[in-house]
Amino acid sequence: VLILLFAGRCKPLTISLCSAMHYNMTLFPNFFNQTQGEASAEIGQFFPLVRYGCSSELSLLLCSLYAPPCSEPRLPCRELCNRVKNGCLPVLTKFGIPWPTNIACDKFPSARRGPKCIVA
Repeated sequence: VLILLFAGRCKPLTISLCSAMHYNMTLFPNFFNQTQGEASAEIGQFFPLVRYGCSSELSLLLCSLYAPPCSEPRLPCRELCNRVKNGCLPVLTKFGIPWPTNIACDKFPSARRGPKCIVA
């Protein structure tokens, strides 16, 4: 299970994929110790999957990881991650692309126990 240790700063959210989120300030460095520019570039790789519509919760999963809300940075719940993975992995598999290793659902906290996490 990933543990949250943050020493980031609040910054205006500029990642276009995350513009529909319920927040406009994000914390950087993020969970992956990236800048917002690095996170934006990495999220950009997922645009085809978002457009394809393999999961309505894909943007929420990506934004909670790559551009966490400043007010309450929390990891996505394992259940949210698994729902997205179940919807998108078949599409990735068709093209010979594995599920991203940095989004390992089993490392995220469960909504049923442990720390607060983002369910939906």
